[in-house]
Amino acid sequence: MVSIRVEAPSGSLIVGETLQLTATPLNAAGEPVSGVSVEWSTSNGNILDVSPTGIASGKFPGVASVRARVGDVVGSRVMDVLPVPVAEIQATPASVDVMRNRQLELDVVVRDAKGTVVTDRPVSFSTLDVNIASVSGTGVITGRTEGNTSIRVRAETVELLVPVRVLPGGEPVLRSISADVLSEGTVFDVSGSRFASNRLGNEATLGGAPLDVLEASESGLKLRVPARHCIPAGTAQLVVRVGPDASEPFPVAFTAEATVTVAAGRLQILSSQAGGCVRLGPSETPAAYLIGVQSTSGVAGSNIPVTVQGRSAPGATAAPLPADVAGFAFSDVVSERILRDPAADALQRAHHQEKARIREAEADLERQLAGGPRVAASPGGTGAPAAAADGPAPVSATVQVGDTVSLNMPDIRPNVNFCQTGIPIRARVAHVGQRSIWLLDVNNPPVDLPAAAIAALGDQFDNRILPVLGETFGEPSDLDGNNRVVIVVTEQLNRIGSTLGFVVSSDFRPRSTCPASNFGEYYYTVAPDPNRTIQAPPERQSIYWSVSQFIAETPRLAAHELTHVIQFGRRTAQGLSFASVWESEGQAVLAEEVAGFRELGLAARQNLGFSRAFNPANAEGVRPVPTTWFESRFVDLLVYYGFVDRENRRLEAPAACSWLSTTNTGPCGYGRLAYGVSWSFLRWITDHRGDQFSGGANDLQRRLTVAQASGFQGIELVLSEPIGPLLAYWAASLYTDGRLGEIPGADPQLSFPSWDLRDIDRRLVTTAHLQPHRYGFGSFQLSQDLAAASTLYLHVSGPAGPGHATLVQGTGGIALPTTAQVWVVRLQ
Repeated sequence: MVSIRVEAPSGSLIVGETLQLTATPLNAAGEPVSGVSVEWSTSNGNILDVSPTGIASGKFPGVASVRARVGDVVGSRVMDVLPVPVAEIQATPASVDVMRNRQLELDVVVRDAKGTVVTDRPVSFSTLDVNIASVSGTGVITGRTEGNTSIRVRAETVELLVPVRVLPGGEPVLRSISADVLSEGTVFDVSGSRFASNRLGNEATLGGAPLDVLEASESGLKLRVPARHCIPAGTAQLVVRVGPDASEPFPVAFTAEATVTVAAGRLQILSSQAGGCVRLGPSETPAAYLIGVQSTSGVAGSNIPVTVQGRSAPGATAAPLPADVAGFAFSDVVSERILRDPAADALQRAHHQEKARIREAEADLERQLAGGPRVAASPGGTGAPAAAADGPAPVSATVQVGDTVSLNMPDIRPNVNFCQTGIPIRARVAHVGQRSIWLLDVNNPPVDLPAAAIAALGDQFDNRILPVLGETFGEPSDLDGNNRVVIVVTEQLNRIGSTLGFVVSSDFRPRSTCPASNFGEYYYTVAPDPNRTIQAPPERQSIYWSVSQFIAETPRLAAHELTHVIQFGRRTAQGLSFASVWESEGQAVLAEEVAGFRELGLAARQNLGFSRAFNPANAEGVRPVPTTWFESRFVDLLVYYGFVDRENRRLEAPAACSWLSTTNTGPCGYGRLAYGVSWSFLRWITDHRGDQFSGGANDLQRRLTVAQASGFQGIELVLSEPIGPLLAYWAASLYTDGRLGEIPGADPQLSFPSWDLRDIDRRLVTTAHLQPHRYGFGSFQLSQDLAAASTLYLHVSGPAGPGHATLVQGTGGIALPTTAQVWVVRLQ
C-alpha cells in the first residue's frame, strides 16, 4: 500500500451537519487494498470533528483537513465548514415615519432557519432614493426631502425592504433676499418664515461657510458676508439652520476676486491679503493643483496647528482621483544594505542616531562655552602650533611611517563632557601624505589592513577628496601647524560603540578651555574588526566592519567628516559661533555628493536618476561602485515622506516631521532628517542660485560656511533673499521635479537639476513617495500640525467645471501666523 484516497459527498458542510467520508487504501498500481483498518483524525478539532468510522461533523466556520492513516501512509481531504445560513431578517419598526432633517435608527435581528438569532453576520443598508432618505452603515435613517421610499436591509442572500415616509419638518423657509449679488462684506436681508427670533438661534451659511447673523425675527434676518469668506465665485447656496432643521438651499450669486491665477507649471505664493484662501476660478478643461501649507519658522521644535477646508461650487462633479504611479517592489531595487542585510542597516541607523546625539551635545557645549577663548588660525595656516596646556604634543608633519604618537580621543559617550574628558590613545603612523596623516591605534584588532590600502586611501583623500572639498567649502584650518588632517583609526571607538566616525568642535578649542582637546584637525574612525573581538556595552551597537567595508566606506565618511573640519576651523578662525545642526550636516552630506561626483566623473545639474542614486547591487550582490556615495540622502528623504515599509507610511508625514533638528523629529522619529532633507534644500539652492555668484556654486557654499549668522538668517544674508520663497520653491520641487512634462513656460525653479527625483520615485514602492493628500473639487477637511520648515501637501484636481476654494486657518479659525505661508502650483 502506497497511498490512501479520501472521498466525501461534498467539499463543504454546515456547522451542525455531518458527512460520511470514505478512505480507500491503494497499492502501487492504484488498486484498492482490502482488509486494512483506517485511523481517522482532523487538523483542527475546533472546526471539524471526525468519528472513528469517518463521520465528519461541522463545529465552527473555517477550513480543516480530514486525515486517514494506515501505518505511515496518510491521505487527506480539505473540508470547508460553513456557518448556518441566514433565513430571516426582522426590523423594528417595520415601517418608518421620520421628519425631514431628523433621524431614526432601525433595530435589526437576523435569524437562521431554526429561528435562532445569529449575531456574526454582516448586515448592509441602502436606500432606494437617497434624495428622500439616507441611511448609514449602522442603520441610522435620516429624512432628507418629503416623500416615500424604502430602505433595503441585506444579510447574506436575504433581503428586507422597510417602507420609509419622510414628513415635513420645522425647517426655516427662505423666500427672497435683498441683494442680487453678494461679495465679501455685503450686508443683506432675508425674508421668510420659521426663523428663530433670537439672533443666536439662527445659523446661516453661504457656500458651506458661516455668515454673520446681525438681526433676527421669525420672518426675517439681516446677514453679513465676512471679509474672509473663502468660497468659489459663482452661484453659492444660502442655507439657514434653526436647531436641527435646515432650510432648502437658496441659490445666490457670489462674486470675489480669484486669489489664484497661476498658469500651468508656475508657482504662486499667496499674499497676506488672501487670508489663507486659495480661490480657484472656473476651468473649461480638467485642472490639477499642488497646494502647500508651509511653516517658514527656523526654530527647531516649533509647531503650527492648521485646519484646511475645501469648498466646492454648485455643479461641481466628482471625478476619480489620480493615483500616484506605482513603483517596482522595494526589495528589487534598493541595495542589500537596507533590506538584505538588516544588521548593516541597524549599524547605519545607530551611527546616524549617535552622530545626531553628538551634534546636539556639541550645541549644548557651545552654549556653555559662549564667549570662551578661541584661537584664530587662518585656513590653511602656516604658523606654528600655539602653546597648549599639558597634554599630548601635536602630531608633527615630520613624523615617519612606523613612529608612535600619543593623543586623546574625545570621550563622546552619553553624559560625558568630551571637552573635559578624553581617552588616551597610543597610535602608530601608517601613512604620511601631503594633506593627511593616518594613525592606527596600537591596540587595534590584529587584522590584515594592508599598508598599500591605507596608502591608496591617503592618496584619494589628499589628491581628490580634500581638493574638491576645499574648492567647494574653503580650505581647512591648520591649528597645529602640520598642514594636514590627522585621521585616527582606533578600537576605542569600537568599544564606545554605535558610531563609525566623528569630528568634534572641542578639538578646535585650546586645552585651556577644553582639556581633552588635541587642538588640531582630527577625524576619528572605527577599526576593522571582522572577528568580533571587541564588545561594546549592551546598550550600544557593536561595530564589526570587515577590511573591505572599511576600505569601501571610509572615503564617503571621510568626505563627510572633513567638511566638519572645514566648518569648525573656518568659523573658529573668524570668531563665529558654529552653524546650526541642519546646516552643518546638510553641507556634510553635500560634501559626500561632490566628492562622489569627482570620483565618478559626474557633475551637478546632470539630472541623475535611480541607478546613480542607489547604486544597486546585481544578483551576485556586487555593486557597480564600491562606495555608496549618494544613497543615504535619498533614504532620509523617503523616511521624511513617511516611508515605514513596503505596505505602510506615516500619513502625518512630511508635514509633522521636523528636519531642522536631530531630536524631536515628530512622527518620523528618525534623527537623519537633518542630514538628507537639509541636503536637498542646500542642493536646490546651489543648483538655482549658484550662478549668481562670481565664483559660481562653490563661491555660494564658501560664503554659507562662514555666514555671519546661522540658520535661515544666514541663508538670507548670503543670498539677499527672504527665506519664504526659497522654501516654497524647494518644497514644491520635491514633488514637481519631472512631473511638469512639456508644459510650455514651466518654471525651471520647480525642478532639481542635479537629480531626477521622478525617476527615483518610479523605482520605489509608492509608500516611499512624497504623497500629497488627494482631493477632488469637492468639500473636505483636514487638520494637521506643521513642524518647523515642513510642508502639508494637497493635490486638488477635477474635470472642467465651476471653481473651488480651499481655506487654510489656524486652530479655532484664527488666521495663520506670520511663520506660515500658502503656495500653489498648477500641475495641469
